[in-house]
Amino acid sequence: MAQENIIDHIHFKVDGTDKENYYALNVVGDSMTPLFDDGDTVIIHKQEDFRNGENCVVLINGDEATIKKVYKGTTGLELKAVNPYYPPRIFTEEEIKKLPVKIIGVVEKSIRNFRKK
Repeated sequence: MAQENIIDHIHFKVDGTDKENYYALNVVGDSMTPLFDDGDTVIIHKQEDFRNGENCVVLINGDEATIKKVYKGTTGLELKAVNPYYPPRIFTEEEIKKLPVKIIGVVEKSIRNFRKK
């Protein structure tokens, strides 16, 4: 479920000029393993546009947030996990509008936590 819970503040360097449009998320789950592991922190740039194959934060139905490789085709969006256990999720243009399905950011950096608490 998508919830905004500020648990800490971290400092990180970004290359862009719009520094206020960055935030960090903690990864939960294993759908993007080994790229991102459960407990990793990813740095996100807030934006709706993306290039095919980029790792994006996608908000589905207003309450489900997920990080997936996203591909836009002529008929809709495909969200692909890195972990082959998880099948792709495909949304038609109609579903994108109706649910809605919205890109809310692109992953720019990741921080791997080797020591789990």
